Amino acid sequence: FKRLADYKRSYGDCFVKGSYKVDGHKLGVWVSTQRSSKQTLTEEKIDKLNALGFVWDVAEDAWNQGFNYLSAYRAVNGDCRVPAKSKFYGFNLGGWVDNQRQRKDRLSRENIKKLEALGFEWKIS
Repeated sequence: FKRLADYKRSYGDCFVKGSYKVDGHKLGVWVSTQRSSKQTLTEEKIDKLNALGFVWDVAEDAWNQGFNYLSAYRAVNGDCRVPAKSKFYGFNLGGWVDNQRQRKDRLSRENIKKLEALGFEWKIS
């Protein structure tokens, strides 16, 4: 945990790559183990990791980040019609939007509802 806290101070997040080592310790493996073992961790350990800003579901976090960029794009532009190769504040929003359209059948009902509430169009003519 101390190594993860040090990593967070240095890099600003807890997204440690699986192969990352520090002082011979496989921190990336340890982080992955915490995620996959959440059900068996004590409440105290979970609370400590949460307080550090630990992300338990990396895919969900990435989706939420893309959605937040899309929400900001809509606030600025009035719609969700992001050009295909468009970057928005450095984020590949055009690629993210295209990916949502291609993966609609694999998105959760909740995420589909969030996109539709924002005015997302599944087919662009």
